[in-house]
Amino acid sequence: MVIPIGGMGVPLMGPPPPEVAHRFRVIKYSILILILCTIGELIAGILGGAFGQMLVSSLNLILNALIGVWMLKDDSTIGRIYAFLGRSCCKPCTEQCQGGLTCLMPFIICNLITVLLGLILNNDIGHLGRNQKFGQII
Repeated sequence: MVIPIGGMGVPLMGPPPPEVAHRFRVIKYSILILILCTIGELIAGILGGAFGQMLVSSLNLILNALIGVWMLKDDSTIGRIYAFLGRSCCKPCTEQCQGGLTCLMPFIICNLITVLLGLILNNDIGHLGRNQKFGQII
């Protein structure tokens, strides 16, 4: 059985429409913070002598950041990051992927997978209700 994927209205392409610009501004700042925190985590791994471990644990975050950069390639700030990556290590991705709103669904799915894996594998749910100072459940 074949599951139809397309055909549900006009496909999303290009930059986000002005009606949702305020929401994409929040996504833009989230992506910038994600990039800075990932760089900080990798620097901490270098200084702590565990760069390999930090790199492996950050791969999903790096993927999310790259998809976010491709999604917001038409933005003035993120566009410079996109142009830099497009000229350097991600040139094949730039040639094959359209970017823009076509990356919205992969961005959502990859972030959902990151959250679910964090909840399941890292036991983040168990850490939510625990008071770290006294070791008691609140």
